[in-house]
Amino acid sequence: MARTVVFKDQMKHSERMGGQAGIFVTMLIVFFFIAHQVRNTVFFTTGFGPFEMGLFYSSIPFGIVTATARTTPGKRNEIRSLEISGGSLISWIPGLLVKVLLFTGGEVGAVAGAVYTTALYFIVRSLLKGLGGLRER
Repeated sequence: MARTVVFKDQMKHSERMGGQAGIFVTMLIVFFFIAHQVRNTVFFTTGFGPFEMGLFYSSIPFGIVTATARTTPGKRNEIRSLEISGGSLISWIPGLLVKVLLFTGGEVGAVAGAVYTTALYFIVRSLLKGLGGLRER
């Protein structure tokens, strides 16, 4: 599997453009949320305070940064170390049971994803180095 990932490390032009289009769509969605929040529509409840805003909006820049970092050079493995550190919180979801289930599932998924991404990063890096496709920094 890792050998397959090595040969897909270089993104096609269409994949890079799709990633950049995704960044643009994300920004449109962010502006949608901000417009509803500024205009005091009923989209956000009164319980959506500064803490919830911070949690809600904090994951967006991380997604934009990782997508930009991936699409700019067009190499997937170079950004995996940053993706390993990613995560988000879900405190604005009502109901203790839902929070516990989602948090637990999210944490298990995040840990499993971090382990998988870390292993994949080092395996692909090693294989790329063996192919002469990775320059030491």
